[in-house]
Amino acid sequence: MNLEELRREINLVDEEILKCFIKRMDISEKIALGKIENNIELVNKTREEEILNKVESESKKYSKYSRKLFITLMDLSKEFQREVIGD
Repeated sequence: MNLEELRREINLVDEEILKCFIKRMDISEKIALGKIENNIELVNKTREEEILNKVESESKKYSKYSRKLFITLMDLSKEFQREVIGD
């Protein structure tokens, strides 16, 4: 593959990532609302660590990068949930 083909391919992947990100944030909003209804704390460190461990174990040679990605995703979700909750 040449560089242009690879760039087209990565553009398609980026589109999928964006769709998944938007879906994840939509779900995060619903979770925030559920936390309000059930008086549940915003942060669940145990769950976060379980997710990070799973991501690392499944991503093999990319484990440290996938960990950073998911930390960022979770931070963005928590930031958005704080806005939804009004914290």
